[in-house]
Amino acid sequence: MSARGSPPVASCPYRLPPTAVALIHNGRVGKVKTVTVVIGPTPTPEGEEFKPSTPPAELNWDIWQGQSPATDFIDKRCHFTFRWWYEYAGGMMTDWGAHHVDIAQWAAAPDLPGPISVEPLGAHFPVPFDAHGNPTVHNKYNTARAFNVKVTFANGVEMFLVDKSPKAPEENGILFEGDKGTLYVNRTKITGSAADSMKDNPLPKGVVPPVAAVPIPHERHVINFLECTRTRALPKSDVWSHCRNLTTCHLANIALRLNRKLRWDASAQEIAGDAEANAMLKRTQRKGYEVV
Repeated sequence: MSARGSPPVASCPYRLPPTAVALIHNGRVGKVKTVTVVIGPTPTPEGEEFKPSTPPAELNWDIWQGQSPATDFIDKRCHFTFRWWYEYAGGMMTDWGAHHVDIAQWAAAPDLPGPISVEPLGAHFPVPFDAHGNPTVHNKYNTARAFNVKVTFANGVEMFLVDKSPKAPEENGILFEGDKGTLYVNRTKITGSAADSMKDNPLPKGVVPPVAAVPIPHERHVINFLECTRTRALPKSDVWSHCRNLTTCHLANIALRLNRKLRWDASAQEIAGDAEANAMLKRTQRKGYEVV
């Protein structure tokens, strides 16, 4: 969950990321130098070939595909496993990356419109890709299973988006490294020198405001959204910050697929000096499903 606030109570795992952000903003690691976002392994086997079949009677396969390229029906292209095809999603980079990059940028680059560059350092794909970043095999999952992408911000922070890291205590979480300390956080733990500092130096009261005490995290978002329709306040997980966060994830995927460094112009919302990469920021609109 990426709600913009909740008190530092360890018994509630969804209160940990906002607490980590407050610690970073409170200077507990000093100046942030490096952020390692460990997104985790893809939870599906690699290499399996899928055979086309007839769509179930209740599914209009043409409508389901929408703007994406028309292809034969394969049940693994649908829910839940649509996530592992670039035609419909972005693999782990956008799946869990959406959550962790949110917290990472909120903590380390809160006032910036996005990164200035995105550079692929390594990747492993389950199928071959052509020189234009397109998969050449169409009956297997195709999103990157292993990856390392360096994201640089104008404030000097370097953020690494990885599937795993020997520096992190778990396979899913965020490690902040500053000139005065470290902090690791995910939905179950918060550790490091910055977390230890709370024992003798608690965070100031009110820096992490409370959220609804609801056990199911998605319901917190629903409650907050309904509250904001009445109060006209900005939701804790607002569209503006999440557009910036997901842009970073999508840029990382484009860099991986093309295997080259990208320069991002956030003011123009375009990849500078790279027409091929820039064209990948949006879908080719399939006839009959154009957005006008």
